[in-house]
Amino acid sequence: MNSYSPVKPQRLILGAAVLLASAGAVQAQRAPERVSVSLSTGAEATVFASVPEGFEPNLATDDELLYYGYPPRPDPSNARAMSLWQRAVHTRRVSTGLLERPDRFHRPVQELSTQRTASNETGTSGNWSAVILDGSSADFDSIVGFWAVPNVATQVSGTANAYSSTWVGLDGSGTQDLIQDGTESDWVGGKAGYAAWVEVLPAAEDILTGLPVNPGDAIYAATQYKVVSGTAYAYFYMTNFNTVTSVSLSIAFPKDLKYTGQSAEWVEERTEVDGTYEHPMPNYGIAFMSAGYASRSGSTTLYPPNATPSSVATTEYITMYDTPSKKNLSAPAPQGSDSITFQWLAY
Repeated sequence: MNSYSPVKPQRLILGAAVLLASAGAVQAQRAPERVSVSLSTGAEATVFASVPEGFEPNLATDDELLYYGYPPRPDPSNARAMSLWQRAVHTRRVSTGLLERPDRFHRPVQELSTQRTASNETGTSGNWSAVILDGSSADFDSIVGFWAVPNVATQVSGTANAYSSTWVGLDGSGTQDLIQDGTESDWVGGKAGYAAWVEVLPAAEDILTGLPVNPGDAIYAATQYKVVSGTAYAYFYMTNFNTVTSVSLSIAFPKDLKYTGQSAEWVEERTEVDGTYEHPMPNYGIAFMSAGYASRSGSTTLYPPNATPSSVATTEYITMYDTPSKKNLSAPAPQGSDSITFQWLAY
């Protein structure tokens, strides 16, 4: 299968490798390699390109996990979440370039309309099919999802360019801020293309050139918001279990934007390209996302998409609806407490 081939040539941003001292890290045998990247928006990114030889995440403190770019350790009592975390943090860490795509955005939920039911809310959106945990004082600061990259290679001959993304994120429902990481499955110029990416709005997506993906690859993605020494960062950790490799990086959170932690979401999206998200939704068939959970600041409790108490957040099931054609395009369905199936419904 082909890795993603950009429609428009863009600038590949390469960072200069910088060795940083491992201040007080108990297990460190040598300093980790980090790559500093200046994005065109002025934001600073850090790629956690390697970890010290022999470093064992199971024995690390929370501070050490963050310092070396690992996702937070889940509550060990959740065997499913802990097993996936164990697999993800014991893969080979690779470096990556960041390929900026200024024509491409993963926006907050658009045209949202919801209706209250007995236990949750259902609704429609122009760009998201999703399960959203939404609470005005939820204080979510991390989210995890596990999925297989959707296959869009069976498009009808002659189908127009179509763009979709599968991702997990924090905020974006009722807020202007949004941090997220995911994969995209696109149909461009009569062929399918796939890529892994991260994004911190209001900036556009950055493709992770060091983590190629193909349809069916098993992806573990974690997004985290953290304030370190007075500076706010979005942390991203993505693993491709098929290649047994992981990429880790952080991007400074915009200083003029407030992070709220109001929502956490698992999304199958119609990507905005060239200023509009009203492109066809590519035929992905059925997509499955599992082992999802969000966490709150200062708590070890894990909140799954389909079993979070209403006292913490309202659960919203959002179907993608195309206003011009008056068609439902993509819809989620809960599967147990922590899993979701997404079904393609129409172009």
